[in-house]
Amino acid sequence: MDIAQPPPAAAEIIAARLRPGARSPFVLGIAGAQGSGKSKLAQNLISAMCLDLGMEAAKIARMTGFDLNSKDPAAVVDKMAGGFLLIEECSEMSDETVAKLGQAMDFRTDRMILIIEDEKA
Repeated sequence: MDIAQPPPAAAEIIAARLRPGARSPFVLGIAGAQGSGKSKLAQNLISAMCLDLGMEAAKIARMTGFDLNSKDPAAVVDKMAGGFLLIEECSEMSDETVAKLGQAMDFRTDRMILIIEDEKA
């Protein structure tokens, strides 16, 4: 009888997504009450990942879902390829923006890490 292997630890999943040659982006969602420290947590996660990966510098963009509605998501993803994109108040993104962002992330992202955050519904 085969024994099922436990799922890989979060660190292993992240490492696999960040390994050279990996194509898929890593997406992390953070939800919590207003003022609970979601943005601070996201910033600390980015700092910790950079430190762990030995990155002295990284591309980091921070914007709201509402701001992303007025931009071309494909251009944003292209510009942030290999870096970090933090979208605060992600529920403010229009359906069209969400669809375009999803399509853009199906292409070359160079292991971009997307962090979306919003208040708990």
